[in-house]
Amino acid sequence: MGCSGVSPPNPTQALADLQSDPDAGLLAPPLPGSTQGSLTGLTNLSQLPSEGSVRYTGAVALEDQSRTLAIIGALSVMANFGGQHSVNGRAENFTGSDNKPFGGTLYLSNGIIDPSVGTEIGTGYPVTADLTGSLTDDVRSYAIDAQIGGHFIGGDYDGIAGFADGTVTSSRGQDTIAGVFNVER
Repeated sequence: MGCSGVSPPNPTQALADLQSDPDAGLLAPPLPGSTQGSLTGLTNLSQLPSEGSVRYTGAVALEDQSRTLAIIGALSVMANFGGQHSVNGRAENFTGSDNKPFGGTLYLSNGIIDPSVGTEIGTGYPVTADLTGSLTDDVRSYAIDAQIGGHFIGGDYDGIAGFADGTVTSSRGQDTIAGVFNVER
């Protein structure tokens, strides 16, 4: 059930909105320069290459449902178009409330590129992967177990943008976590 003619959500704007939301707890750490572009439109998936790989960089922002954790970090993604059509990468250099740094890394694994899902919003995501790992601040550790789903953006698979959701576990217990990501080449 797609929504033809509907523009995809703009994760770049969602990242900026999350940063400027006074209730989110983020005090606007700077977005990496690569996420300040204005890619629009979904890539025609028939235009994806059948071999080679592309490295994308940008940002991921995550927030838990209780709004006790709101973080943004640098995201690097490698899309491998040959063979298994895989995606992997890592997110690191996280900052949170009051620009407080977080140590640790989140890893993208078990990622796939599936051009058969279509390009209409609501038909699924052509890029999916697990986003897992641990982050620490000066008080506690956070175990993140999430998934991402995104679309190739731009006329020539110039970026990948989408959403994340899953759980975060800390000494406070377990909570749901959601977010957005945007990477460009």
